[in-house]
Amino acid sequence: MSKYQKEIEFLTKQILDLTIEDNSQNPTTIKTYNQDNNFLKKLIVFQEKYRGFSYSQEINNLIKSVVLNFKNKEKNKYLVASKDKLVFCELIYVLWPNLSHFNSFYTVDFKNVLGKNAENSITNLEKLIEEIKELNTNEKVVVIVENFNNLNLENEKIIKLLNEELNNISKNIIIFFSTYTDLTNESHSIPFIDEIVDFNNLPKDNLINWFLTYIYKLANGYKFTEKNWYKVEEIVKNVKNLPYPNKMLVLINDCLNQLKSIENLTKTKYENSFIRLLKKSLN
Repeated sequence: MSKYQKEIEFLTKQILDLTIEDNSQNPTTIKTYNQDNNFLKKLIVFQEKYRGFSYSQEINNLIKSVVLNFKNKEKNKYLVASKDKLVFCELIYVLWPNLSHFNSFYTVDFKNVLGKNAENSITNLEKLIEEIKELNTNEKVVVIVENFNNLNLENEKIIKLLNEELNNISKNIIIFFSTYTDLTNESHSIPFIDEIVDFNNLPKDNLINWFLTYIYKLANGYKFTEKNWYKVEEIVKNVKNLPYPNKMLVLINDCLNQLKSIENLTKTKYENSFIRLLKKSLN
């Protein structure tokens, strides 16, 4: 057995315990649980204990505002826009530890609610709104609505329905709509949205650290030397299309498994070998 075999086995188990068994391409850092035929799904964010802040100050500022509004029962309907879906992932990932101690989280994909047939879309929306209203409003509830950009803003019946119903829901329910496009002029005049947040200009470096945190927390049996950790940062920063969190966990686990076969593993060899395997996997 190599000198670091126990560390590798422990980290491998830790990663496997956290890995989401989900073959979908959903880019969020969440896991959902089906509840009958409801549109709303109970949502669990994993790894929330590690970080309650974002590396993006813009996201931190929004979360502070949301928490304050939640306590004061003021604004409770937000539209968050970003062409990069990872921005919304980061927001929910950090929002969870700031709110989950006294909230339930739910998610719904607008693609499953809205269709080409306007009548069916209205029927589905009415069902979704009823599901939201039926949530236990004695506790605070967060509802994440993905793919807001699927909503036809020109359909007056749908907009009227949302405006009348959503403006009457309990202030104990906060709703986040996400749109993965540029904000349009129409977006600024949606009657049932309390606040629109445009994250399309966030520097990408603000998100890179999110992945580095995963690697640092899950791939290190001990702290990397400063020189080698810099190498890890450089590798990740140069990757254009980083894996989504669950795939990143699997990738790291594969790297660790390969380390098991290396003989005479030393600290330097452990770090250099992991760096080499990580670089190969990401490329």
